[in-house]
Amino acid sequence: MKFSASGCYIATGGEDCVVRIWQIEEVDTFSKCFTSNTSKQFTDEITGRKSMFRRKGQQFVPIVIPKKVFRIMEAPLQELHGHAGEILDMSWSESDCLITSSMDKTARLWKVGCDGCIQIFQHNDYVTCIQFNPIDERYFISGSIDGKIRIWDISENHVVDWIDIRDIVTTICYRPDGKGFVVGSINGNCRFYDYLGNIIQLKTQICIEGKRKCAGKRITGLQFSPEDPTKIMITSADSSVRIFDGSNAVQKFKGLRKTRSHLSASFTSDGQHIVSVGDDSNIYVWNSDLSNKSSAKPMKSIRSFELFSSKGALVAMPWSKTDRKVPTTSWCIPSPPFRILESSTCLRDPECLYLGSWLFSDCISRVEPEEKLLASSKTPSKSDNRHLGSNGYGLFHHHQHLASLAATWSMVIVTASCDGRIRSFHNYGLPVLL
Repeated sequence: MKFSASGCYIATGGEDCVVRIWQIEEVDTFSKCFTSNTSKQFTDEITGRKSMFRRKGQQFVPIVIPKKVFRIMEAPLQELHGHAGEILDMSWSESDCLITSSMDKTARLWKVGCDGCIQIFQHNDYVTCIQFNPIDERYFISGSIDGKIRIWDISENHVVDWIDIRDIVTTICYRPDGKGFVVGSINGNCRFYDYLGNIIQLKTQICIEGKRKCAGKRITGLQFSPEDPTKIMITSADSSVRIFDGSNAVQKFKGLRKTRSHLSASFTSDGQHIVSVGDDSNIYVWNSDLSNKSSAKPMKSIRSFELFSSKGALVAMPWSKTDRKVPTTSWCIPSPPFRILESSTCLRDPECLYLGSWLFSDCISRVEPEEKLLASSKTPSKSDNRHLGSNGYGLFHHHQHLASLAATWSMVIVTASCDGRIRSFHNYGLPVLL
């Protein structure tokens, strides 16, 4: 599952060999505000600022829903047939072209709006990973079980260069400048290559070792930081997500002890947070401040996170659209199909300052990724705001200020599960000082 660069589409693929492209839109919602606890007490019970956070021993979480919310269309925009084996990876270009890799030993090129496969790129074995060149989308790179890394010229449909790492390739990632790439393998090796003048040259190599240091841990994901392209996030088949500066680890993010492996991890578009899914289907959100994190300093272990569960989740990705803003004027209330999932926050680090709430639609299926939100053009009146009591306006402006401090406000995380279901989770909780 991958979002397009524009954030307007999401592509999915799996064991049924079908590539599906879903359209994403932002729909209108209500214009009210509420707080929630386990019994869903609304704002008409609020009598003062403190009660917004705690009342009679219960924890309240203030919620603000924006005027427009994320929604995946109920039916796929396109279903693309052609692969004869399970789809293993996919990559979008800036021009909304999609390339997919499969166990049928091929990579295939598609484009939004075109029904058929545009081009087929034949390999010798399973194609485990693939990515467009981020600077020049006339080229892409692929990795295979046969241990070979191939750089392809799309227009000529031929390999312009290749190397053999003599190991099963599990993941691959271009450098943001397109002048090199990183390769992850099944034995825990990460190889950093330069690619200049059609010459591939090994720059450095690191190994993610297990606790016993007798064997490396399979590399499951690679991504350069949008905030600092000199740093790369490496996900492996163990309980940690690591940030490397060159060959030195500068940060390590850990979750619950029962999470033995992280299947994938992604930066948010601003690089400020990391979203990951564990083998226990728990979705983690970590703060990722890479400023002043140099390789000269000792590695810092981060153990504070937000956590929620998505049944059977194998992939979790943050929505990549970047023009979402905290509203300056609106009172929001969710439509009836939504229920509130209280997130769990492990307070093992003094930098953990907020607790959010994630909204999730109950009736999600393979063809209905999200329930429709009821739209309303009604604007809030003074009588509506009286439900908040005499301190209502002060509370609202106070929470607006808190919302402006919460970088995760309005974050959307989409998960894909082993049963073929797509679920979207929305963070509309304002920060709570702990």
